[in-house]
Amino acid sequence: MGFKDVMLNIVTFGAHQRVVNAVDGYERLQEELTELNEKHEKRRQEINTILENVIGAKKAAILKVKKTQEILENLSIKQRDIIDEKIESENYSLEKMDASITAGDMAISATKGAVAGVSTALGTWALIGTFGAASTGTAISTLSGAAASNAILAWLGGGSIAAGGGGIAAGTAVLGGIVAIPVLAISGLFQHLAANKKIKQIREEELKILEYIDSIKKNLVQFDAIEMRSKELIESLAKSLEAFSYQYKTVYKRVFPLGVVSKILKNMKKTIFKKAYFSDKDLGYILDLGNTTGFILKMVDSPIF
Repeated sequence: MGFKDVMLNIVTFGAHQRVVNAVDGYERLQEELTELNEKHEKRRQEINTILENVIGAKKAAILKVKKTQEILENLSIKQRDIIDEKIESENYSLEKMDASITAGDMAISATKGAVAGVSTALGTWALIGTFGAASTGTAISTLSGAAASNAILAWLGGGSIAAGGGGIAAGTAVLGGIVAIPVLAISGLFQHLAANKKIKQIREEELKILEYIDSIKKNLVQFDAIEMRSKELIESLAKSLEAFSYQYKTVYKRVFPLGVVSKILKNMKKTIFKKAYFSDKDLGYILDLGNTTGFILKMVDSPIF
């Protein structure tokens, strides 16, 4: 403590030092907040990249499994019911498959350009899970206008965190935001009353900073969880699509052994002889393919948040 500080303390009966101590503590909190904010922004950008990979993986899955519809569309109502009874034991039906693929197609179509970022319709669909809404007929374009979607997109979009914070889907967690914090400094001599008021103001600002720090720390934990879930999902989808590709080719060859000729013969059987397009043997192959498709679409429909 210098001579000037000593004299100021004498003149202010120690009020000067109390203010100095309060400001020192406040500035240390500001430094901690700045460091955490920089770490938060870096992690946010890293997670954005990971989530873009999730979007790509789900898009690839939809584009691949929609091939199943080319086969399923020829099922009779009775045959669909037979398959549904067995598939629904896995809590998935042909109707849900169609709705999921349709929702994905709508999201993909609504996104223009080669890059599908987190702030696109495709990003919204892939990250927060829109099957429930899309299956009831809600347009995919309106989903990005939902409060939860806006909060996510504001957080995941480019640039700094939106002032005032944001939220994750369905309000399951809250992402705190960083606002401009006024810089407090000592100027002139303080009397006891002035010092107490100044210290009170500093304490109030410290409480705000502590809230921001707590929010950022929670966000960082959430980032880790999102990263882990995203990587697991991407890996699972990749492996499942490999299996699907092999199975689809196998089923297609068994159901249509002669290719186009088989399709013509099946159409003749259906239109001329009024018999089912697929045989009972075909249904067994189609059921296996349906179960695999349903398993993949469950992962596609599952939200990241």
